[in-house]
Order: sequence, then structure tokens, then C-alpha cells
Amino acid sequence: MKRLSLSIKNSLLLILFVLSALVLASSLVAWLAFSRVSSTQELLLNTSLPTIRLADSAVKTGTELLNIGLALSQPLSVDELVSYQNRIRPLVDQINSDMQAVSLALPESVEFQSFSVSQQQLISTINNQILAQQDYISNNQRLENEILRIQALIDGALIRVKLISTDISLRIANLTDKQGKFLYFQLAGIQELRFILQ
Repeated sequence: MKRLSLSIKNSLLLILFVLSALVLASSLVAWLAFSRVSSTQELLLNTSLPTIRLADSAVKTGTELLNIGLALSQPLSVDELVSYQNRIRPLVDQINSDMQAVSLALPESVEFQSFSVSQQQLISTINNQILAQQDYISNNQRLENEILRIQALIDGALIRVKLISTDISLRIANLTDKQGKFLYFQLAGIQELRFILQ
């Protein structure tokens, strides 16, 4: 077999062409890879990232609502209840707008639908807790008013007992011995009633 002999000039040209072809091929592969990375990055930035941010915002808002729900499980004053109601309104609006935006971005996501249902249940539970707190405060105020009314009646009864006791003491001084003993026992019963009322 005859060996093909190339001159140095031809060998250098052949090597240059082979290297140029390899550089061109690797550049084409790199361009396709960067194009794919760019399209994936664009998809992430334009679609997935805003959806993730909205979902994260909904989770944070839901967590804050959950903390308020825990606080609403304790007896509150009127001022505290009003303060919590004022904090809840913007949170509910925020969570509803976040959930609506995510539902537009992920209309068929089962996980999101489940999350949305749990958020709506949390909002419903908080609304029920607010109503229960309002009933508690209303009942508490009625009870306090009833206690004040009963206290006024007791005070009035105590004043009457004192007047009767004073009147009886004055009459005892003017009575005979037999009448005095009878009246003394009645007075003792009235004094006992007075101590019971106190």
C-alpha cells in the first residue's frame, strides 16, 4: 500500500479545517444549549416564579390568619376584638386576590385547589370565632348589668333591714318583758337574714 504523503502546507491546512469544523460544531451545540437554558429561564421568570411568589404570599397570609384565629379562641375585650377585625379585613382581601391570581396561573392544579379550600375554611372559622367573641362580649355585658341590678336590689334590701332593725330596737325599749322576748327572737331572725343577704 502506498502511503499518502502530504506536504506540511497541506497537513497544516487539513488540521486547520478539522479544527475549524470542531469549533463550529461545538459552537452550534453551545448555542442550542444556551437557547434551551434561556427559554427555560424565561419560562421560570415569567410563569413559575410569579406563581410561586403568589403562593408564598398566600401561605404567609394564611399563617398570620391562623395566628389571629388562635388569639380569637381566648376571651377578648371589645377593643381587642375590634383591633383583630381591623387586621383581618386586609389579610382576607390579600389572600383572596393571591388565590385568584394563582388559580388563573394554575387552573388544573389539585394541590392548589386543596390549599384554596383549606384557606377558605380558615377564613370561615375565623369569621365564626369573631361572631362567638361578639356573643361572648354581649353576654358578658348583659351579665354585668344583671349583677349591678341584683346588687342594687340587695343594697336596697339591706337598707330596709337596717331601718326595720332600728325601728324594732326603739320599740323594744318601750315594751314589756314578755313582748320584748318575742320581739328579740324576731329581731334575731331578721339579723340572720341580713347576714345571708350580705
